[in-house]
Amino acid sequence: MGGRILTPDGILKLVALQFNVRTTELRSRKRLRTLVIPRRALCYLLRKHLLMSYPEIGKYLSFTDHTAVIHAVASAEKEMKKGGEFKKSIDMIESLGDFNGPESSQSQRQEVELVLRIPRGAAITVGHGCACQSAK
Repeated sequence: MGGRILTPDGILKLVALQFNVRTTELRSRKRLRTLVIPRRALCYLLRKHLLMSYPEIGKYLSFTDHTAVIHAVASAEKEMKKGGEFKKSIDMIESLGDFNGPESSQSQRQEVELVLRIPRGAAITVGHGCACQSAK
């Protein structure tokens, strides 16, 4: 990718290439065992390098619920700490792309406009990048 702006589709293509799966399969609703690790890697990379929120990633991947993304990212972070094959795959993907880390991602982040209608007086607690945990 050298010097290009990193996009969700660019990361999707790199993950598909690394794990030898189709991009359409990664974004489909198929629940195949062979797609678990590649999707986990994709969620992790989208969150880490593009600073996408969990709901944004869920929408991009056609997930019915963003909590699946939260689980995928948490699982990927555990695997990264362990090292092993998952970490090697992520390192390979990052070496192929133009990954500069979250510091430079702010300007590259794909902006997604969200309109929230919140009743007056409602308190919002945000724990993981979305407004799903609204209080009273």
